[in-house]
Amino acid sequence: MKSIYIALAVIIFLSNIAFAQSRSLYWISADLLEMHVDASSTSEIMHQWPLNTPLIKLEERGEWCKVTDINERLAGFVLCDQLITDKQKNMKVFWNHPSVESLITVARYIERQLTDEQTQDEYRFVSESYSLWVEEHDSTIETFEIPISRQANEEFNAMKASLLKGVKVNEDLSKSPYENGYYFQKLEKFDAQEIYEVGDYLDELLKRKILPRIKTSFFSSAQDVLFPAATNSVDDLSVVANSKLSAKVIKSAYGVIARGEPYIFSYWDIGKLEVTLVDPLAIYSVAKNGLVGKQTGKRFDTESGYGDCDFGMPLYLPNDLVAVDNYPAIKYPLVQFYTQKHIPPKVHVRTHSYQLRGDSPEKDSIKVHLNTVDLNADNVADIAVTESAIPAYESEAKTWVTYFINLNGEWYFAFNFVVPECT
Repeated sequence: MKSIYIALAVIIFLSNIAFAQSRSLYWISADLLEMHVDASSTSEIMHQWPLNTPLIKLEERGEWCKVTDINERLAGFVLCDQLITDKQKNMKVFWNHPSVESLITVARYIERQLTDEQTQDEYRFVSESYSLWVEEHDSTIETFEIPISRQANEEFNAMKASLLKGVKVNEDLSKSPYENGYYFQKLEKFDAQEIYEVGDYLDELLKRKILPRIKTSFFSSAQDVLFPAATNSVDDLSVVANSKLSAKVIKSAYGVIARGEPYIFSYWDIGKLEVTLVDPLAIYSVAKNGLVGKQTGKRFDTESGYGDCDFGMPLYLPNDLVAVDNYPAIKYPLVQFYTQKHIPPKVHVRTHSYQLRGDSPEKDSIKVHLNTVDLNADNVADIAVTESAIPAYESEAKTWVTYFINLNGEWYFAFNFVVPECT
């Protein structure tokens, strides 16, 4: 009887696949693909689908596709460019789009093949190695680190060799986050209410239409500019630089004991990658007085980035930044951005202040400072930065900063952050 039930289950599953194939069956090409309630990156994320999951495409709405699983139990919206018609065989996602991110995606795919027992063995090895170290040295250490061994994978090694020689990242691969609103969102599609704690004020600010009118722009597309606080992808930076990149392993996978707990840091057998752009990329820093600093760099690693308390956010910066002659040093920048377009050492920055009311009597009024940056002296704002002290839920005012970017004569929301308290 049991065999009959198993046979029926197999028949039902196969029939679901056959039925799904008649309704445009696709597979997920991303490591993890977010499914949203609506066709918008700001709408609620209802589920995450792993690589190679089969989905039925029900309809298309621009860059978004409405999909459901083959059992039709869950339906929502995903980005269409993350769906493919052929299932990724093994780890072919890298060969389709060679890049650092694709290599990491493959590494995660391999890691998912580890059994729970194998994973526990690795954590046990790290813990026991630490215990032996403590016993041998008769002392403790704040952070203990030890390499871990992962079985060599020939195809993964071939991918690493390919990156070491150098690749040109597929432009469409890095273009999609911009055009799909991950970095920049058109104001007409942007839902300010989705922004934690400040949605009401930001919504009111946009309704007041305090951003200046624009028809032209210094930046013609999203690939002309990228904010170091809005990415941690060397792939995307290589597209902005229009440069090939190469990557080499500088540290193997390793385990750590921190605060008494074991952790493993790995992209399969990689612990750390150093990524180098063939052509250096320029990063500009604009101060409120209009002075502009310029630095260049081309070397990153998978742990790049630091928190700057003065600037108030983590920044994804090269490890080999060098100041460019004839540009001043900027200690407290209003804005920083990557671009290969030339910016002079002095630009025009205007500042205006506005009093903004909350959307209810309980909401306090706030003062908003709007800073607009004209990068090429054509009297058209290319970047806008708002600063405001907004009451938080803890009844303490926080300084919120919001960035807007003028792309081809239209305003886009870039990102926002809270300035931390530094002591």
